[in-house]
Amino acid sequence: MKLDKIVFVIGVVSSLFIILALNTNPKVVRFNKKDKKISKSYKKKESISITTVSFISVSTPLILFFTVSRILNIDFERELEFYISFLTCQLFMAALVENFKNICGRLRPDFLDRCRPMRGVCTGNNKVIREGRRSFPSGHSATAACGFSFASLFVGSKFKSSSQNSFLKSKILKGFLLFLCILFPLYVGFTRYIDNRHHISDVLGGFLFGIMSSLFFYNFYSKRHI
Repeated sequence: MKLDKIVFVIGVVSSLFIILALNTNPKVVRFNKKDKKISKSYKKKESISITTVSFISVSTPLILFFTVSRILNIDFERELEFYISFLTCQLFMAALVENFKNICGRLRPDFLDRCRPMRGVCTGNNKVIREGRRSFPSGHSATAACGFSFASLFVGSKFKSSSQNSFLKSKILKGFLLFLCILFPLYVGFTRYIDNRHHISDVLGGFLFGIMSSLFFYNFYSKRHI
């Protein structure tokens, strides 16, 4: 299908841009050693890793899609197209976020502790310093928002009071699922703030990137097929 080719191209191009971003140094922004906004302590261990966030944000919606597809007996080809759209959405979002981080070069709240400046020169670990220059937007927040916004759109369209299936007709279940779709991204964003990894605006920016990506892909592609 023509639309499948478009999504395939978007997925491939997004993957290439992700690789490019991860192998490109971010913009170098000058800093002031007295700037309190970047003077927080650097915590080596995060409350929740990007691997965990990605796993939950991808697997949970996929399980939900699979379960509802079984209930509605959705054609396998159309179901597969939906999965492809969702995964491409995540790749597209990641490409935007990773490259935007490098373009902005915003310093993280814990940058000075990462940098350990002496006479205006950073003496810390190069990899740690590099990541310290990639604060906006929050990748964790964007990933969670993208996955669970996509899931919430799906829940909103399939869990209806007019449905003949009692499972999809339940308002309590629908409300519970939508609550979880909001709760997890908020939890992730909160941990990024308390871990001194991001400013509040970074988290909000990440949410925006994730939500806009999911809205685009869900309405442009997936909603037309299921």
